[in-house]
Amino acid sequence: MAEWAAHLPLGTFVFVLSFLASTAIVPDRGNCWSDRIYAFSGSVRSGFNRTCNATRRCVNETFLLESATKECGQRIENHTFDQSCGIGHFFAIDYTCCAPYKYHEECVRVPIWDETDKHKYVDLTNKTIEMAKDGEIGLQEWTTALHEYIALRKKLSRNLTYHTAEEAAECPNTTEDISALLPEDSSYISRHHTYFLAKHIINHDIYQQRYIAMTGAARNVLKLGSGCTNGMSKSNYLFSSPVELAKTALRESGRCYFFPELEEAVAKFASEVVRNTSFGLDPPGKDAWEDEDRERKYCEWLAERLKNPEWSGEEDDFKAALVFYLLLVTVVLLLAAALGFFLWKRKMDTKTQKTSVIAYHVFDNDLSARPSSHDNSP
Repeated sequence: MAEWAAHLPLGTFVFVLSFLASTAIVPDRGNCWSDRIYAFSGSVRSGFNRTCNATRRCVNETFLLESATKECGQRIENHTFDQSCGIGHFFAIDYTCCAPYKYHEECVRVPIWDETDKHKYVDLTNKTIEMAKDGEIGLQEWTTALHEYIALRKKLSRNLTYHTAEEAAECPNTTEDISALLPEDSSYISRHHTYFLAKHIINHDIYQQRYIAMTGAARNVLKLGSGCTNGMSKSNYLFSSPVELAKTALRESGRCYFFPELEEAVAKFASEVVRNTSFGLDPPGKDAWEDEDRERKYCEWLAERLKNPEWSGEEDDFKAALVFYLLLVTVVLLLAAALGFFLWKRKMDTKTQKTSVIAYHVFDNDLSARPSSHDNSP
């Protein structure tokens, strides 16, 4: 009971909360929706240098109309060509589509966070942290605990499964390999499709970093101590920051420099998912992630949280026991009140029935006691 209550936020991985940032872009179900398409040359697949190799491409109206129709799935309703680059040629098109929207939130591939595995992982994290703090722990005992911890981490990060979309028939064909979903070279790129891919990438990367980067960061903090004067490794920070995760998602989704309006929406989405899957560690605010000294501050924040008994379960165990006790007392009082009311009502009903029977016998057995309509006495 205490363990369950201590990590209750982990079990509230609710899709609706993690998608609040997207409401300004994703349309309501059944409504028509608007989109923008850019024609481009080159490739939107970022290489090892993480630079964009795509540029806007000047194309005729026919290409843009055909691309919009393909993305919509049927003939588009309205359209406006944008960014003219010659007579009858443009870089982009804004259009309205009334076909069923295929990028709804239930179509995003959200990893399954198994409650049992998460609780075991958090418990093992606490165990290894406490052992690392204790200088008297033997090498063999420490090595055994660390191997158990790493084995579980690998299992959770590799055996990744996803929730099944409720209406899979309306969803695009998604795969584990994100590159298969990127636009073909020298074709077109859609704002809705790009946003959809970015959300998929964020969910996948956050799941992975919870079991890989976060453990590395914790180990790094233990080595540095509470001072964190030298900060922490860049990789541990990059995979823990929702700001950096949003940048990675935008880059890997092929966004390049297209659709600047997606930056804020994707950043909010990443922050929501990070917060809703934080293993009970309330993450820092946006300002902390954008601070010039953010690596050191993140290190100090993590060190403080790891020392907090509330996260290790000691304080939450007491809270859970108190809540359970209060709930138990409340239930007992309610049951006692209900039982008392039931017994009182039953007693009153029995008394009423008994009175009615006596009255019936009095009037039927002693007719002289009943008034007569033929009695003419004054």
